Amino acid sequence: MASEWRLATLGDVAVFENRHRIPLSAAQRSVRKGEYPYWGANGPFDFVDDYLFEGPRVLVAEDGNTVVKRDGRGTVHWATGRYWVNNHAHVLSVADGHDLRWLYYVLLGSSVRDLVSGSAQPKLSMGSVKQLRLLVAPPAEQRAIASVLGALDDTIESNERLATLADETSALLNHRVAVIGEAPGVSWTTKPFSDAVDVNPRVRITKGAETPFVAMADVDPFGTRPTRSARRSFSGGAKFDRGDTLMARITGCIEHGKGAFVDFVDEPSAGSTEFVVFRARPPLSPEGVFALSRDARLRAHAIANMTGTSGRQRVDNACWDSLDVALAPASAQRDAAIDAMEQMMALSRGAWLENQTLTATRDALLPKLVSGRIRVPLSDDHEESLGAALAAHSEQAA
Repeated sequence: MASEWRLATLGDVAVFENRHRIPLSAAQRSVRKGEYPYWGANGPFDFVDDYLFEGPRVLVAEDGNTVVKRDGRGTVHWATGRYWVNNHAHVLSVADGHDLRWLYYVLLGSSVRDLVSGSAQPKLSMGSVKQLRLLVAPPAEQRAIASVLGALDDTIESNERLATLADETSALLNHRVAVIGEAPGVSWTTKPFSDAVDVNPRVRITKGAETPFVAMADVDPFGTRPTRSARRSFSGGAKFDRGDTLMARITGCIEHGKGAFVDFVDEPSAGSTEFVVFRARPPLSPEGVFALSRDARLRAHAIANMTGTSGRQRVDNACWDSLDVALAPASAQRDAAIDAMEQMMALSRGAWLENQTLTATRDALLPKLVSGRIRVPLSDDHEESLGAALAAHSEQAA
């Protein structure tokens, strides 16, 4: 390691802006709806009418069950624009001479397990996290490292925007095929949701067979596909196949829109018992059923028909008998909408697949770059720097 790299603490490098945070209760947020993201330990989960911060900051989860990941790393976010932060995330900028995005990447790869106190309610206090030991690169290399990793993240973000636009377009197109509730025209037919959609369809998986498994933690709020999945020996849970839709059925997850469109596997698969599975029946398409699962009216109906003890309620499957779905009559316009929805979701899936590769590349480069095992050329050409980093990574892997 070159002599200009040095050891320091996070407190030496970062400026903590926690004093500007203000928590808002759900009741307070309900009367302050607006355009500005409201951030907590796990990311933005609401929108309010004002902001506390403007411009990029690094947010680090301070408390809660996700303050430490299974591998010991903390939960770290990159926040930009104008936004509000509650008191469950540390807000960091950098001292003069340091690069904020470099710090973000360093923290992404840093273990905080030994700095966390409490087991029932884990907490990463400001005093503790300030003691986190970092290997600090010179300012020019900080910028170069941030440039390489940032180029990958910028492409990932661009693909996410493309996928989101495609998903939203597909949902809009589905309004020409089916809607929850009252029929928009006299030629439309109405039937119970449970007649239009196969709820928890039969899927054959042999007990003990190794199969893809999607846990509830593997899906993000209102995400279209899992952020990850793993293969497990099947012992039970929700069963599904390609083209199905997953939707959370338990308190705390259904309200946050947890679910997925199953175009990421090509075999019978399993998941958390807390998923309900929907499968299209003609004339509905798989993409259309996924769009219906995201409809606010469907979710409100499901939430209103939850049963069980307070705080741990689940959607009663009988509720799908009392939810109406209106279906458009057969027409060229309806068929064109179904075809276009399939194309939009294929576009979304293509962007998602590319991001799997880009994310794996970034995750492989990150620890080598921030530790100095790969040195980035100090160039203003981002593509040149990225190419050099990838070449060095391939050489080391050979």
